[in-house]
Amino acid sequence: MPSTIQRDGPCVTYVGREGFVTSAAVHGARLDKIMEVTRHSSAEMVLRYIRQVEAFEDHAGAAFL
Repeated sequence: MPSTIQRDGPCVTYVGREGFVTSAAVHGARLDKIMEVTRHSSAEMVLRYIRQVEAFEDHAGAAFL
């Protein structure tokens, strides 16, 4: 079961937060704007998600991934 994060607003799952960061990065959103939405206090975690996305750019197996 995914962990959840309770903030001032609705409860958000870890997977949902990670998915948002990933999608925003793929679509060229700025890091500060992503952090504004996700309320990350450090860029380190957000950059981790973005690096995961970049691992599949120009991947040798792109035709079958």
